[in-house]
Amino acid sequence: MCIFTLVLSLLVGSVGCTREGEPSVTTSESPTASASETGTGTGVGQLGDNSFEEDADVSPWYGRGEGEVIVSRSQDVARTGYSSLYTEDRTADWNGPGCEYPFVGGHTYELSVWVYHDSGSPKTMVLSAEVTIAGVPGYQNVHRTECESGNWTKLSGTFRAGMAAEKTVIYVETLDAPAMPFYIDDVRVLDNESTDLNMDLPSIKEVYQDDFAVGCAVPLSVFSDPTLMEFIGSQYSTFTHENELKPENLLDLEECRARAASGDETHPAVNIEKALPLLNFAKENGFTVNGHVLVWYSQTPEVFFRKGYDPNGDLVDKDTMLQRLENYIAAVFDALYPEFSGVLTSWDVVNEAIADSNGKLRPSKADDPENGHYWMDTIGPDYVEKAFEYARKYAPEDVQLVYNDYSVPYEPKLSGIVELVEKLNEKGLIDVVGFQAHYQMANPAVDQIGKAMQKFIDMGLRIRVTELDIEAVNNSEEEMMKQAKRYASLMGGFQQYAEHIDAVIFWGISDGTSWKADQYPLLFTADMEPKYAFWALTDPSQLPPEVLVANAYGFRTPSDIEFGRATAYEFGNTQFRALHDEDSLYLYVSVTDNTVNDLDSVTVFFGEDITTIKRSEGTETEKGYTVDVTLSKAGKQSTSNPFDIMVKDNGTVSAWNDKVNEGNVRNMGKLSFKTMADCATAVYGKPDMSGSKIDPVWDSVPSFLADKSLLGDSDENGAVKVEFKVMWQEDMLYILADITDPNLDDSSSTSYEQDSIEIFLDEMNDRTGTYGADDGQYRLNFNNVLSVDHGSAELVTRTLITKTGFIAEIAIPLANTAAQGMIHGFDVRYNNITETGLRKLLNFWDMTDTGWKDTTVFGLLELE
Repeated sequence: MCIFTLVLSLLVGSVGCTREGEPSVTTSESPTASASETGTGTGVGQLGDNSFEEDADVSPWYGRGEGEVIVSRSQDVARTGYSSLYTEDRTADWNGPGCEYPFVGGHTYELSVWVYHDSGSPKTMVLSAEVTIAGVPGYQNVHRTECESGNWTKLSGTFRAGMAAEKTVIYVETLDAPAMPFYIDDVRVLDNESTDLNMDLPSIKEVYQDDFAVGCAVPLSVFSDPTLMEFIGSQYSTFTHENELKPENLLDLEECRARAASGDETHPAVNIEKALPLLNFAKENGFTVNGHVLVWYSQTPEVFFRKGYDPNGDLVDKDTMLQRLENYIAAVFDALYPEFSGVLTSWDVVNEAIADSNGKLRPSKADDPENGHYWMDTIGPDYVEKAFEYARKYAPEDVQLVYNDYSVPYEPKLSGIVELVEKLNEKGLIDVVGFQAHYQMANPAVDQIGKAMQKFIDMGLRIRVTELDIEAVNNSEEEMMKQAKRYASLMGGFQQYAEHIDAVIFWGISDGTSWKADQYPLLFTADMEPKYAFWALTDPSQLPPEVLVANAYGFRTPSDIEFGRATAYEFGNTQFRALHDEDSLYLYVSVTDNTVNDLDSVTVFFGEDITTIKRSEGTETEKGYTVDVTLSKAGKQSTSNPFDIMVKDNGTVSAWNDKVNEGNVRNMGKLSFKTMADCATAVYGKPDMSGSKIDPVWDSVPSFLADKSLLGDSDENGAVKVEFKVMWQEDMLYILADITDPNLDDSSSTSYEQDSIEIFLDEMNDRTGTYGADDGQYRLNFNNVLSVDHGSAELVTRTLITKTGFIAEIAIPLANTAAQGMIHGFDVRYNNITETGLRKLLNFWDMTDTGWKDTTVFGLLELE
């Protein structure tokens, strides 16, 4: 979830980011004004463009932050003109240049600002807003992106201003660069026409009312816009505060310090004022709210762990911190109940305690200053259990206690969460496991998610999908259709476990307010217009026809072997495969049809060309017939050629892409020309993996090299070598990898940044792009530590350290019964960590480093 995503009385809209490679303009003097003007926050900014050339351009801006954050005009660097606005003396990420603007409630605005820094490395910078509602300020991102050092980068977005906002300040901040000075230039704020919200849409909550509650995360911003509140209430029945119940917003640090000064170090003070708008809204309208979150390593003030709540104080001892923890939880529940009994029905007690790389608790700051946290430094590993113990002690009996985390379906994190939750469950301290579900288009597979859920269901626990969103590369029609299909697939998978799932919560209201705004992850656009994803979940009949994609592989001469290695595409009773060479497209079409008729035929649509082959021109088979089609590639593109295949069976029509087959306009799919991947072979056999040595049965198995890479010197001038062999049986695939590597390194906490072998498997060579139930990505480092990014197979593994490196032996259970001649999508990768800590990849086939999300880039494996 987003560290920044706080609150805003604006509905943030569509965003964009561009980088400009031109050199920055450097000058020594300005013909228009002195460069010494310092921003004072006098007045309000004006709509339009601001390049900080005049005193009046600078004066409304001020330095946000405690202490002496200074903003001033500078002539050292400028994107246009002679000047920019420079910010210095920052001590926190949220410190930055800010300016109040006269926004009108209900209007939609376009924002953009160019940013520049010369820190020497990329830094994430954020365009944000501070909004005051009823005297309470709230904060939220508009857009964030990584900004290269030495280049101007554009942050941009649109938003809808709220009626009840008393004051709105636009500002720029950073992520993990609290002291970095930076420049901004060419600020643009434009008033666009407002967009009316469509109150006549179908309701998501009603579509799934027989399965589970459906909700969304809500920023404080919505409560400045009554129309938006009404719209949200029509779509959802349960909500989560984005930030207002996190410790940084609940802790009253001024009162905490006053209590500490009077001798009370153990009773933290809380203030629920920021959380009340959503809680009251839910109470008045019969909605429920999930409390997010009591204990988290992030968005908890560091001073909470220090004596006197003093930034310079020492860390408190374990006993004091335990008392603070208990009293904090007690104070939170005391402030919220019984007033919101029946409204606040569940609580994320602990959030994200388990590390991704090893399935263990995140480390302390002392052990890992960059990734560690103070709960471990002050209390230690039992902080999780203690948090649940105190929550159970003070929460009303009908409130469910949740452990919440991201990447739950992935190993080794899944096993770590299971181990943690089992211990809590044995003591009766937990009711629910929350799956954050920040997912990608291709992963994790729906089946992988379901199997992870089942582990907790088997313990008798409930499930919540707490923070659902799906990343997209862009907002093109094709990508949005992929996203819609992915959402439908996920929700269908959740419905299979509906009796165990309490709620599915989307993490945000729109693409504009999302912490992943540049990845268009939610159901509504920035203007709250429904996307294809919305219609996929509420009324699929509103979606345009799906456009299927097929590949022809080359350069290959048609043969049974080559066609057998090409992906098979199926529709109805028909299957086709495609090859190509420099001049021609070759199709092999197999039709299952036992009744011979003069009307039986196959028609191929390829660009503007239409070719029909009658059954009598094909070859009869035991179950039907086949046809071979050769077409010219002249004038065709390398990708996305309009394409379809239609089959007539005694007058009945079916087609690969066009499901209507009516009228003069055909709904065409797309055909692209690809290079045929290299193919390794697997020998039938079963090695003995129980001994201390490698079974000699491997000696007669042919070997292959993983030696391809787009990066130079990935094999370190031949010092690193990866050789592998494969065997198979009906239910198992066996891989033996012999790695020569003089420098074995597993010091990184990230599994793929350790010396490790990865196996990618696409059973049956479906090449759909997304990971299916029978696909997998498995990683094994030289110390036999397994991590699973995709797949639910339970592997058997072992590694043997050698004088020159290590040997890895892996047995992967197959989901489909294997047979001789079968082709699988398959790849082997070696993550080579050099002596200088660089990660370089050696691959059997894929050199794109996209196999983690795209199964079409794998090599091939033939079972001999």
